Amino acid sequence: MSGERRRRVSRRWRPGAPGLLAALVCGCFAHESSAPETVSVSQEPSIESKIADPYAAMGAPTPAGPPVQPAQPAPPPAEPMRTMAIAERTSGPSLSTTVTGLFGALGAGSREAASEPEPERQAGKPGSEKLVVEAWVTVVTDDVQPVAQAIRRHVEEIGGHVTEDRVGGVAAASWEGQLKVRLPPATVPAFLDWLARQGDLVSRRVSATDVSRQFFDHEIALRNLELTLARLQKVLEHQSIKVEEILRVEQEMTRVRTQIEQIKGTLRWLGDAVAFSTVEIRLTGKRPIPRLADAKFHVGGRFGLLALTDPTGRQQVRYGGGAVLELARGFSFDLDALASPEVEGPTVLATLGGAAYTDFLGGGTRRFLNPYLGLRAGYARLDHRDLLLLAAEVGVELFQLKYARLELFVRPSGLLGSESDFALHGGAGLSVPF
Repeated sequence: MSGERRRRVSRRWRPGAPGLLAALVCGCFAHESSAPETVSVSQEPSIESKIADPYAAMGAPTPAGPPVQPAQPAPPPAEPMRTMAIAERTSGPSLSTTVTGLFGALGAGSREAASEPEPERQAGKPGSEKLVVEAWVTVVTDDVQPVAQAIRRHVEEIGGHVTEDRVGGVAAASWEGQLKVRLPPATVPAFLDWLARQGDLVSRRVSATDVSRQFFDHEIALRNLELTLARLQKVLEHQSIKVEEILRVEQEMTRVRTQIEQIKGTLRWLGDAVAFSTVEIRLTGKRPIPRLADAKFHVGGRFGLLALTDPTGRQQVRYGGGAVLELARGFSFDLDALASPEVEGPTVLATLGGAAYTDFLGGGTRRFLNPYLGLRAGYARLDHRDLLLLAAEVGVELFQLKYARLELFVRPSGLLGSESDFALHGGAGLSVPF
């Protein structure tokens, strides 16, 4: 062919951009048709591919709508062209139809990406703010108890509830109160104004935190996890799935379910914090609290007797009475005077000692029948003799009331001196706190 003719043919068939793309596709057809036929060997899809596309794992065609699947990296530019070219050879559409479908698919993907809502726009929509309102208030009042009762009643009237209630104090100090209440957010300003009229409002602090973004992020994460769980369930429905793959899928489903429950719990907590505001109230009283009666010591009297084990011609049993001054169960002073014949003179017992309760039988806290054990030492005047008295004590409190205590006791006693004696001293006593 001459040079002039080749130039005319070249000018006649010079392709533009669409023509060049069509020529490339035709070249692919020619290359594919001239290549020898190869037999592809089917390969079992991996568990990752089954999770990514459960429809393909079951051998079913992918639905016409866009399947829900995690975002994948964009394929190389040549891969969509090769896929469309192979589809054209097998199904038989024209070249223009193939190119139009390719660019139409790319354009649809761009439109879907452009229509995707932005988190910032949704979170920032008017009226979508979710606020967690908290307040801290300190009130000084003449009497804490009536104010605390008024707060409880008023909170119930406006639809709230009390979650913490502590009122008390110590001796020679003012009553103090600590209340924590949950209220509907709309009632908080009016409640704080009402509270300021119940006493002297010395401090007030209000805080409002916007948690709209937390709500949005958790809801997005929850939807994605639910879709992932549904995709994993589809994989398990495939009949040809292997046992080890089943175990891996179930392990993944357990992890996803745990995350779903955690997010649901967080959303419930955030919803409750938004629905009810928290107000912490500290009450301080100006008036000192009344002091409770506290026994410093016990005083009392008793009836007693002294029985000598070896009287040797003397009076064996001698009756009388006595007095007791008890600072505590662990320390007391006793003085007893017992009647005796004139020739033997008066019998006097003066002892110091203490006793202790047993923890196995109430530790002295019961109102009835509190046993105790003790030791005593002191002076005894018996039959004109001055003796050293050593005694053990076994007793029981018959009853122990707020203003009185009745007890029985027995004391095996040794009277040591020039002529020693052994005796039993027993009796019953009544004492009162002072």
